[in-house]
Amino acid sequence: MATAEVVAVASAAAQVVNAVAAGGEGDQIKPSAKVPMPENFVAMILALKREPWPTSKYLESLSPEKRSEELKRADRRSKLDDDLENLQKDVRDGIDNDGYYLVDESYLAESAAFQAHIEREWAKIDWDLYNFGEWDYDDPECVKYL
Repeated sequence: MATAEVVAVASAAAQVVNAVAAGGEGDQIKPSAKVPMPENFVAMILALKREPWPTSKYLESLSPEKRSEELKRADRRSKLDDDLENLQKDVRDGIDNDGYYLVDESYLAESAAFQAHIEREWAKIDWDLYNFGEWDYDDPECVKYL
């Protein structure tokens, strides 16, 4: 999303939040309108892949406690991957049937607000604390600092 789009969507989200807050308790909130998911979101969702299950060689190298933790994590990831596959199927079906995938307007507003939060936090990072270098793969002992 371009910066102007992010600002526009975030502004719209703020207006919705303010309108709901001004309405007081007991007011019914209208369901948010459905809008097509932006193409870059669709592309990102469809490009995601399942996380591979840990190899037996890797699991054998772990202590029993770590192996148990890793298997639990892998099981949780597997459930998330199943959810992702269901979402990808829904998105593909929407694209195939209608040429787009519909999401609630609030999805875009929340995404824009989260992106704005990330950008604010990113700007706070003191990059002077980090050394960046270019690794020379022919010489594993060598790091070329930029």
